[in-house]
Amino acid sequence: MVETIIALTIVMLIVMGLIHLSMLAATRHVLNFAAFSAARASVYGAAGDQQRSNSLVQTIIRVLPRGTQLAQAFPQGGNYRVVAWSPFAYPFSGTTGRTLVTSLAPMYQQPTIEEAGDNASR
Repeated sequence: MVETIIALTIVMLIVMGLIHLSMLAATRHVLNFAAFSAARASVYGAAGDQQRSNSLVQTIIRVLPRGTQLAQAFPQGGNYRVVAWSPFAYPFSGTTGRTLVTSLAPMYQQPTIEEAGDNASR
């Protein structure tokens, strides 16, 4: 009986740790998508349309669990940066119980490709 309790404690610790890390990975994935979408809106939208990009980020991060707070969303150099506080990863963040998750997406517009060779219209 004692062996079962010790073994179940270790197994449950590992399972709960994996669940915790998967929630943190999902948060990172959503922030990457938000940064990519905001960068795309900045590049292909109206020039200087920062408000549209920020509202897009706000809309996308609504799918994250309650407690996730957007810290920053802004263009930085050639990237669009999204920073949010995640309520997960308590053991990794000390006493705050929150982890700062950062995501960058490049803001690069591909030059127009000439229609020649294989790209030629028929």
